[in-house]
Parts: sequence; structure tokens; C-alpha cells
Amino acid sequence: LGVVIAYSIYSIIKSFVQKNNFWNDELKSSLITLVLFLFFSGFFVSLIVNFSTFDQFFNGPLSFKVIKQASKPNLWPNVYTTVAELNPASINSIISQLGGKLMFLLAGLGVVLTLIKNNKVYRNDLIIISLGVIVYLSLTTNWFVNLSPIAYLLTYILPVLIGLLLLLKDKRGIDIKYALFLTIWFIGTIYASTKGTRFVLLMVPAFGIAVGVAIGMIHKTIANWLSKEFEFNKKIVSGIIMILLLLILINPIKAAHNTSKGEIPSMNDAWWETLTKIKDSAAKDAIITSWWDFGHWFKTIADRAVTFDGGSQNRPQAHWVGKILMSDSEEQSLSLLRMLDCGANKAFDEINKKYDDTEISVDMVYEIISKNKENTEIYLFEKGFSEEEITNITGYTHCTPPEAYFITSGDMVGKAGVWSHFGSWNFDRSFIYNNIRNKDYQESIDLLINRFNYTEEQASDYYYEVQSLASDEEVNSWIAPWPNYATPSLRGCVNESEIATCNIGLGVGQSNIGHSVVIQSARINLSNPEDTTFLLSFIDRNTGLSVGQQSSKPNGLVLAGEIIEYYALEEAEFDLDLVFDSINNKALVVNPKLSQSTFTKLFFLEGRYTTHFEKFSDITSVTGSKIIVWKVLW
Repeated sequence: LGVVIAYSIYSIIKSFVQKNNFWNDELKSSLITLVLFLFFSGFFVSLIVNFSTFDQFFNGPLSFKVIKQASKPNLWPNVYTTVAELNPASINSIISQLGGKLMFLLAGLGVVLTLIKNNKVYRNDLIIISLGVIVYLSLTTNWFVNLSPIAYLLTYILPVLIGLLLLLKDKRGIDIKYALFLTIWFIGTIYASTKGTRFVLLMVPAFGIAVGVAIGMIHKTIANWLSKEFEFNKKIVSGIIMILLLLILINPIKAAHNTSKGEIPSMNDAWWETLTKIKDSAAKDAIITSWWDFGHWFKTIADRAVTFDGGSQNRPQAHWVGKILMSDSEEQSLSLLRMLDCGANKAFDEINKKYDDTEISVDMVYEIISKNKENTEIYLFEKGFSEEEITNITGYTHCTPPEAYFITSGDMVGKAGVWSHFGSWNFDRSFIYNNIRNKDYQESIDLLINRFNYTEEQASDYYYEVQSLASDEEVNSWIAPWPNYATPSLRGCVNESEIATCNIGLGVGQSNIGHSVVIQSARINLSNPEDTTFLLSFIDRNTGLSVGQQSSKPNGLVLAGEIIEYYALEEAEFDLDLVFDSINNKALVVNPKLSQSTFTKLFFLEGRYTTHFEKFSDITSVTGSKIIVWKVLW
């Protein structure tokens, strides 16, 4: 669409400059193409889906600009902020991924060379080629790659813009559509790639065409010149030049080869065996719940429905599943899982039809899942819901759910910061950010006081906190924390005379005088758990030697023996809990929000302290990562 519109405008301007009839065959053809494309697209999209979907073509291509926005206007979290391939790419990184500076230069030259006629080179052609060489060579230097994306792209299109201006009076009939096509494709994908590195992939087809154009033109020009000036055999010269030009591809091919050799597939025998066992054993309507990353595998290999996957990860399910994993209440986890298997997020949707308020509706979901069906019906009736609405809502929260399988795997330990972030999502803070960011001070203060009953001082503090947030990363961290496992695996302990000593070896920062601080070990007094301490070592960063030690208190101790108990420790100096599995004599250091979580109990403590999760499968992959499947006992 962009090419057709730009070409039509250029064609009209050129006709006026050359004083020709602007209503020529090429303009007619372009406009007919534009009208037919829009008409039939609109007709069939509206017929098959709806007109509002077609209407999105106006702003759809620009939606990637806010793809990493921390909080959506509907207050739900944005999962795309944690998708690795949506991390922004620098200009330098984009150039590198496309094969390096030489390939990038050739692609740029390929674009401007589409504005040149092959048979004879004119003065304007030399200007265009020279400008292209200078600009595209400059764009690979450190000064230019550090420009803002907009400034960089304005520089990138300069040779083509000047070329188009020079061709306004040119009567050779040069077709500019290719230059427009490649330029628009390039600037769109380069800018998109600065918002998410995955978009570099979309540049490859146009990049390949542009490099091919450049190499083809260079080959033809040199072959013609050598055969003419030195009377060499043109076929032999052409073949030799082509071989020399192909040497350009050696480094990109070597890089691709090394990349492929270093790849370790995420799919392995352990996953295949696990999911095949579900396929062979589970009911046809069974639902698999885990974090979204491998959801497509679950659907394909296990052939069962999933709670969410890579195609649906940016939905409210991310919050509910995150809450299931991090909740310290098995009953709450089970109730949320039942809600998801009964109706996904439809309970919230039904409640929100009445309130049109995400915070109130989310709070009500948490309220009703904690009740049995009879008490839920009474509660909803008291809130003013009709019998039909109550039937719909309870059908989505208190149905007889299908067979369910819950997967906890080793990869989820490293992702704990992500799923616990979404599980602990603070909808109040999300509302505050969305409604007072860059808003008038007094209007914002009044809103916060009226909605949350804050004092004016509290409201003012929130207002200035929000205004100080400078990036989406800061916004995300302000709305919800990122709790994680400090040690990714259980550490071995030695138990002597009711004193357990566990090797930890966890770096936790540096001291005031620059020494590295390491939690060397943990000491648990089993007869007096409140006496639990960390032993800190201070390491000289130059020599690597310990220069001192001291004891320090963790935030709390989870003692997992015949029963599981939690001890809050006084005078704590670390915001970290110690989980001690006294049965297996192993320990774990973890954020307090996860120390008693459902995931910790299932994955690290083997499900000993749950009653609704029965181990279905437990397999360790060749890389040492465990995959545990739990059958849910409703």
C-alpha cells in the first residue's frame, strides 16, 4: 500500500514537472490496483471476520511501537515485555545479524542501483551511486549507529530521496517502484527491529534481493568493461568475477555454520517421552497447564488442550497461572486451576460486563473462587447479579472440570522471576500508572483520594513516583516485583548433632569497600530453628581470597520435614528465605514470596505437602533438567 501510494504521488509530481498528462496508464494502473486491493480486502475480511478487523489496517502496522508497553490500558500485564525475541536490537546488532558491514553496504547500494539504467551511465546516475556509497558506508560507522532510530532512518533514505528528485526531469522512463518497495521495507523492518529483535527476520527477503541486485550490477559492469577494454573472453571473465564475488559469502556462511553447530534443541527425549505418556493415558478432553513457552509442544505431541501457549501468552491467563505457581495456598491454586479449566478468563469477563472495572472484577474473582458454589451464588445475588448471570459465572468457576495435568519443569526455575511477576501483578498500581501518567497534578490527586481513600500526602507520593518512571522496565518493576530463586537448585547439607550445615556459594553483591560478598553456607539449628544463620565471606576481587567472614540472618526459614513449617527470623539482614528439606538433607535460597509456593512444594519438595497433585511422571533429560507431571485430583 505504501509503495502504490508513494508511486502514485511521485508520478503526478513528475508529470507536472515534465508538463505531461498526469493521467497516464501507469498512474491509472496504480490507482486501480490500490482501489481493488482495498475493496476486496475490505469485503472479504468483513465478510469472514468483521469490518472492525479490516479497519485495523490503519494503525495495525504501527502497533509494534507499544508492543513492550508495561501495562495495558485494560490494566492487565503485558507478557510481551518478557518475550526474549522482543528485546530491542541496536542498529549495530541489526547490521551484524544481517551479515556484517559489507553485506549491509551492498544491500544499500542495491536499492539505489535500481534507479540506474544498465545501458548507459549519466551524470545524475554517478551522483546517485556516489551518494549511496558515501551514505551507506557512513551508516556502518560507530557515530551513525549510535544515532536515534529516527535520525538513522532519515539518513538511510537520503540517497533514494535525492535520486528521486534528480529523476523528476529524467525522460528515460526509469521504474522507481523497486527502489520505493525496498526502501519502505527496509526502514519499516529496521525500525521494528529496534523494538524487538525478532523483526530482523522480516528484513531478510528484501535484503537478499537488494544484495543480489548490487552483486549482479557490479558483476555485469566489471565483466563488460574487462571484455571490452582488454578483449578478454566475456564468458571466462564473467565466471571468474562471479567466483570472486561469491567469496563475500564465506564469512556469513561460516557464521551460520557455527551457530547451527552450537544449537541445542529444546525438545529432547525426556520431553517427548513425557508428553507421549500424557497422550497415551489422558482423557481426550484433558487440559494441560504450565507456563506458556512449550504450549505448542503440549498440543502437538500430547494432543491435548492447553491453558495457554505461544499464540495466546499475552492474555489474562498469564496472571492466573503465575498466581497458581506462586500461591502458598494449595486451595487457592486448585480453585484458580478449576476456574481456568472450566472457562479460561470468562468468569472475569462476565463479572466485568456489570462493573466495567478491572480491579473490582479481579477482586471479585478471587473472592468467589474461595467459596463453594452455594455460597458463591448467595454472594453474587447480594451483589445484584441476575439468576442467568449467576449461572454463567458459577459455570465458569465451579463446574465439574475435565481431567487436568500440571507440568513443573527445570526451565521454569529460571523463569520464576517472570511468572511470579505476573502472578503478583498489582492491579491498583496498574490503574494508578495508566490514569495519572502525564496528567494534571490536582486532577490526579483527586482521583487517587476518591478511589483509594488515600491521604493527600499518599496521593502526592504516588503521583511523583509515577512521573519519575523513565522506561517500561521501571514501570514493570514499580507495578510488581520479580521474585526469583537465588539458588537454581537444591544444595547439599551435612547434619551433625541437630546442626545442619549447607553449602550455598551464592554471590549477593559487594561490601562498602569493594569486596565481593558471598553466602558461603547456611547453618540450621534443628532444635532451635530461630537460630538459623548465613555465613558470609568477603572476597578480595583482585586476589580471589577470603579476607573475612561474619554471620547474618535470612528473612525466614522453611523447615520441610514430616510437616512443613515457617519461621520468621528476627533481626533479618537479607530479603531471602532458606528452605531446608530435612528429609533429603538439602537446602534452597529463595525470595520469600516463593519459599512456600505451590511450585516450590511440587518441584523442589516432590509434592509432599500437597493433597490435590499426584505425581504422574518424573523424567530427567540428558542435560539434567527435571520434568515432573502432576495429575490434578479435583
